[in-house]
Amino acid sequence: MDTIKITVSGNIPPLPVDWGTGAQAGGAVAHWLAAYERHGADAPQAVKGAFSVVINWPDGRVFCAVDRFSLHSLCYRVADGALRVAERADELAGTDGDIDPQALYDYL
Repeated sequence: MDTIKITVSGNIPPLPVDWGTGAQAGGAVAHWLAAYERHGADAPQAVKGAFSVVINWPDGRVFCAVDRFSLHSLCYRVADGALRVAERADELAGTDGDIDPQALYDYL
């Protein structure tokens, strides 16, 4: 896989004009690529609005973020060595049926 995969949820206001017209016209995906290129891991601080975002790079790096009030949630699970994400935890439930006692203890 040689492409960057981006999953975005939420409504993001227009970008500052100095970020360029490509980021302005490209929608949420271009918005997040521009924000990450300019600010790195601090990109969520530069983005206004309610959002969740996941950026998967071809080299295996993953960037996940939600807005400061977590209005758009982001849940994750590592299964078979791969990171899986969804807006709801029940969408990530496994089929093995085993409950990890430590995970249950940590949750409660």
